[in-house]
Amino acid sequence: MEKARWWFLGCAARTPRDRRNELEASLWTAMWVGSWFAVNLAISYDVLPRGLPGSLAALLPFGLGVGTMLAYRRFLREADELLRKIQLDALAASVGVGMLAGFTNHLLVRTGVLSSEHVLVVISLMMVAYAAGVSFGTKRYS
Repeated sequence: MEKARWWFLGCAARTPRDRRNELEASLWTAMWVGSWFAVNLAISYDVLPRGLPGSLAALLPFGLGVGTMLAYRRFLREADELLRKIQLDALAASVGVGMLAGFTNHLLVRTGVLSSEHVLVVISLMMVAYAAGVSFGTKRYS
């Protein structure tokens, strides 16, 4: 396929170091999210007992999340200026969407429109906003 049609996969001008760091951050993210889903399912289906064993199991996704943050930080720190700008713009969009969705969600719960806080919806909206920001930024500067 022609290169222009694959803009959403990332900037073609990335250095090998950028690609390696991005892959490392992506792998950490996959392990973190996978462990979160596994622990969540184990708790939901009573495979993992509540109390201390469940609490200790919940620390696995936390630890992998810290690893994810450190890998992403390295990715940003070692990235070139354009890649950092694209990422920063995407992060700004993500935080903005998260704040708007979170505060609106809270008010809708307080007014009775929603029955409970839906933090996973807010987080999902943030992830979509981040992905869209990276895609649009990459297209804009490619």
